[in-house]
Amino acid sequence: MLNSLKINEIAASIQNKNLAVFCGAGISVNSGVPSVVKIVNYILRQLEVEEEDIKSLVNEKNLNSPFKFAFEMFIEQLLQACKEKSLFELFEIYNTKNLEPNNNHIFFAKLAKQGLLKIIFTTNFDTLIEKALKKEDVAYRVIYQSKDFEKINEEPNKVKIIKLHGDYGDGSEHYKKSIVSTIEKISRENQKYKQDNFINYLFSKGKHKEVLILGYSCSDQLDITPQIELIDKNLKRVFFIQHSDNKEKIESIQKEESKNPFEKFNKSHRIYCNTDNIISALWKRIIKEPLPLSDNNKIETKEAKPNWQKAIENWKRNIHSNNYVAGWIFDGLGAYKEAKKYFESALVIFKKIYGEEHPEVAKYLNNIGGALKELGEYKKAIEALEKALDIDKKVYGEEHLNVARDLNNIGEALRESGEYKKGIESLEKYKKAISYYEKALNIYKKVYGEEHPDIATNLNNIGAVLEALGEYEKAIEFLEKALNIYKKIYGEEYPDIATNLNNIGAVLRKLEKYDEAIEYLEKALDIDKKVYGEEHPNIARTLNNIGMVWFKLEEYKEALGYLEESLKICMRFLGENHPDTKNVKKGIGIVKQKLNN
Repeated sequence: MLNSLKINEIAASIQNKNLAVFCGAGISVNSGVPSVVKIVNYILRQLEVEEEDIKSLVNEKNLNSPFKFAFEMFIEQLLQACKEKSLFELFEIYNTKNLEPNNNHIFFAKLAKQGLLKIIFTTNFDTLIEKALKKEDVAYRVIYQSKDFEKINEEPNKVKIIKLHGDYGDGSEHYKKSIVSTIEKISRENQKYKQDNFINYLFSKGKHKEVLILGYSCSDQLDITPQIELIDKNLKRVFFIQHSDNKEKIESIQKEESKNPFEKFNKSHRIYCNTDNIISALWKRIIKEPLPLSDNNKIETKEAKPNWQKAIENWKRNIHSNNYVAGWIFDGLGAYKEAKKYFESALVIFKKIYGEEHPEVAKYLNNIGGALKELGEYKKAIEALEKALDIDKKVYGEEHLNVARDLNNIGEALRESGEYKKGIESLEKYKKAISYYEKALNIYKKVYGEEHPDIATNLNNIGAVLEALGEYEKAIEFLEKALNIYKKIYGEEYPDIATNLNNIGAVLRKLEKYDEAIEYLEKALDIDKKVYGEEHPNIARTLNNIGMVWFKLEEYKEALGYLEESLKICMRFLGENHPDTKNVKKGIGIVKQKLNN
């Protein structure tokens, strides 16, 4: 039985007009809008990804955390791999023209009609809340862009629906662009993690006193979660409905250990129960009329195949290549072995279509070379990248951005391979790497001027080689130039900035400035975890670097903790034969020896 006292508290808050609602995709599942797990699984199967590889990304049994990645990162990889127009086909998933509101949407609409609910925040793209409000003849306004925040208090007689991730609206290109721009902002273009006005209003500054959360999984690791974590004043009381068919219990919202942005929220509760049941209980207390839908609130579709599946199939017909897109997904999520497999399959097909020398073939060779580099197969990586360079030079000439890309990638593979060589051989690799980097830098500067992300990346790479050559002061100079460019373009927190901070930390360790090194490396780790979640090869490298700084400080237990965490990630993503894995194992052996002594 649901806790009557807690239901009464929520009902009283609604009746006293003290409550705002924050809802996620779960509220629309009963209307036929798919869960993100269903979407990801269907996309991967349409791309003909092998079942074993799907299971490596998605764990359907883990309801609280089904993905080994942030969902925005998954969609961002699709953005990079597909043309925007084809992605618009994919967003037809959220076309609810033939779907009907369920009890959740109708309940909100009934409350709004009685003047008890004025503001609804949602991460949903669909328009089912709007449909329910229209049926109840309730005036409302949709706000889906941050720049319109000031409109939240305009037209007080209208209910406000705040679409935090963009809006499908009427399905026009304008609205679909709002979804694209939001995803780009969250996962790639503008990761500043500054306190968002809407989130701050919802959980701190709004006129309401309490927030009801339902149908939401806290899976927005890149934007909403960090924004909630930043709030530390005037915290609202929160009732978080955690959907569960198996158990009913109430606990402090602070108790949940994983993916919990509400650790500062005192006097707030997490309520485990079936969401349909709590809506039914609140309905009986407030609406006092029969529920419009019974049978667990589910609306059966008469279609043989739901619209959302048709949307994914239409998108698939317009993409470049199944294997190419699959390769991009795995590459971006750090699963390089799988990425290489799918890129190689795509290359075979495109060679048959275009022949041996074509820009598309060069592009695939570049992708394969990048995956091989990450897997530590440097000789094969350099061979693939040099083939790409030869093709691009023949097609575009000596000074083209594609040529600069190839040069930079070869330099990167040479630099990393040099880390695992000794003596003269290592020195030759580093000198060759700098030569390639400098050629790329000249092309970038001619095309872009002095400040561009590609230039920053190039300067960062040169700095890393100079560090390997022992030219530490010069290395810091290049790395700081890169950092300044990145910060001007991206703000304080961005994946490339994490790489840069990591490199600066490595140089500071060599200069024996250990406290500064840890400061830079911890910042890098914080950014990487916000971007990639808890497990990714980049995170493993940062953990290893931090561990080695603690080793230098003779804090061996601290060092061992970081190194063992790094090893777990290396084993999962890179395998036991990867140079990074071997390097971490070697470090663990040295630390354990010190501890034993």
